[in-house]
Amino acid sequence: MYPSKYTCRYDLMLLYEQLGRYEDSVSIAKGIVEMPEKISTGFAFFVIEEAKKRVAKYNRGEYKE
Repeated sequence: MYPSKYTCRYDLMLLYEQLGRYEDSVSIAKGIVEMPEKISTGFAFFVIEEAKKRVAKYNRGEYKE
């Protein structure tokens, strides 16, 4: 995926997290992690790593409902 395509998804993931919609946030995060990376940039790497952290945090049960 092109780096510009990560921006909207990353922002949506953060918004869902701020609203307490953790399942939706993790769903977006999983989608980010699974997207193929066509152009490798520092921003794309950052977004993918942040998405992985949120999925791992959710799997460990650290999100408050």
